Amino acid sequence: MLIRTLIATLSLMAVSAAEEPPSAVVFIDHEKMAAGFTKGGTVLNNGAYQILTSHRIETGQVEVHASYGDIMYVMEGSATVVTGGTVVDGKTTAPGEIRGKSITGGNSNHLVPGDVLVIQAGTPHWFQQVDKLVNYYVVKPRMAGAASSEAIHIDKQKVSAGFADGVSTVLLDRKAYDVRTGHRVKPGEVETHMQYTDIMYITGGSATFVTGGQVKGEKKENPEEPRGKSITGGQNASFSQGRRYRHSQRYAALV
Repeated sequence: MLIRTLIATLSLMAVSAAEEPPSAVVFIDHEKMAAGFTKGGTVLNNGAYQILTSHRIETGQVEVHASYGDIMYVMEGSATVVTGGTVVDGKTTAPGEIRGKSITGGNSNHLVPGDVLVIQAGTPHWFQQVDKLVNYYVVKPRMAGAASSEAIHIDKQKVSAGFADGVSTVLLDRKAYDVRTGHRVKPGEVETHMQYTDIMYITGGSATFVTGGQVKGEKKENPEEPRGKSITGGQNASFSQGRRYRHSQRYAALV
């Protein structure tokens, strides 16, 4: 078994139990994800966060989201995204949503496959140029009341190094969320996260993931992050490249 994952971990400060979708685990197979990248669209929207597959072949309007951030992982193609600065001809198009013609000032980020761009809520961003096409995976966590605008460009070299470093490498750590790479070549312990939700995108390899059920051999040195030896019951899901998986704060194990 070898599996590589890009993970957005959201704190329950951003995702409350009342906002969890009906199922504690959502599995979206690679066929549905691939279909989404052909035209773009929302894969999951539960109010606390959204999951999107995005496909662009041309430039777009400036966007400012007052309540949602963007965590983008570039799959294919390349583009230049301007972040920050001042919106030109900005207009409110919906509650908490501003669109504009262009940006003055700001920072230019040239994105290629393997890059990650994290945009804080309230930060203007604009696909100023698309080089033929760009496909990118997006997690949009709710960040209402963000203290300041921010955009972080994590280049493909740093992301690639993260995959090589070990089981879990944090690329960006914020109070409400973090972004990390995951790399496994063998089974792991059962994990139970009491305060966090994991959203995983499989970038390479395959594995079987068990969720739910009862934890055997449970250890509780840290009550917020107990571990265990195995799971009885539960549900199996086969991971492979291109699939997206989300599990809530209650269950997870790689076997």
